[in-house]
Amino acid sequence: MVFQPVTGTCRPGLRMQFGFLLVCSSFYRQYGSLKKGEDMKRFCSTLCLLIAVVCAGFLGGCTGAKTYGSVKFVSTPAGAEVINLKDDTNMGMTPVLVTWEGNEKKPEYVTVEFRKTGYQEKITSFYVNKRHDTREEAASAAQPITVELEKRKN
Repeated sequence: MVFQPVTGTCRPGLRMQFGFLLVCSSFYRQYGSLKKGEDMKRFCSTLCLLIAVVCAGFLGGCTGAKTYGSVKFVSTPAGAEVINLKDDTNMGMTPVLVTWEGNEKKPEYVTVEFRKTGYQEKITSFYVNKRHDTREEAASAAQPITVELEKRKN
């Protein structure tokens, strides 16, 4: 029995293989009426294959499409480093546009620190909404995060 998986969508932005539907139709045509012995062995092995394909379709068939969310960091004064405290990565100097990528349209909780020589550090947390289908779309609708840094007291 040979079949070609057919790809369709299970929800907007998600894809799922429907090859098991072809297995079902082939299975029904081949085993509409059963005889004893060898047909029963083929029936059982085909049924096991069908169950495996259906489970694979439900457990791993839906894969999320890439989604994006952007934030525009601005500080007063400009030129502050933006550090992601999750992994200590430097995201750039303000003003800076940063884009997050994901596989689901779920918001991501982010905590960043702003650092500039002569000014007190400032930490802020927010949610990035990864709801856009392209980087460009996310960048054009970037969430603004604005902070005012205070001078250090000598």
